[in-house]
Amino acid sequence: MSVVAKGGEQWTNHVLFRDYLRYHESDARAYASLKMTLASQYRHDRTTYMSRKGPLINRAILCKAYRWRNT
Repeated sequence: MSVVAKGGEQWTNHVLFRDYLRYHESDARAYASLKMTLASQYRHDRTTYMSRKGPLINRAILCKAYRWRNT
């Protein structure tokens, strides 16, 4: 759990990411699959688990989500 300011960049990214995945099933499945794989590989290493999710979240899904929001 984390605390962020409502309306701030982290909050905006989180809400946009959530909403985008609700409407884009293939990306939601890819994210879920990655999480399951990483969770099994890095069961006791949360730092690596989180860093390995970053590229898919930040470079792929969030980029698509911002384009989706602006259409």
